[in-house]
Amino acid sequence: MATEIDETFKRIQSHKGVMGIIVLNTDGIPIKSTMDNNSTIEYAGLITHLIDKSRQTVKELDNTNELTFLEKV
Repeated sequence: MATEIDETFKRIQSHKGVMGIIVLNTDGIPIKSTMDNNSTIEYAGLITHLIDKSRQTVKELDNTNELTFLEKV
């Protein structure tokens, strides 16, 4: 399984413009990253904040709607 993950990381990393890859758990904690520790922590915080704000905005627009396209998976 680790080989598949490493191969997927290499494939994603090879795309033009990709600066790094970060995988977060559902609590927004980085569990794997190709970036240095400081950048990983900074971007993890930013994406977690974006997800939370996006969820809040969707709820305000339609409280019966759940944000599913941006998930901390």
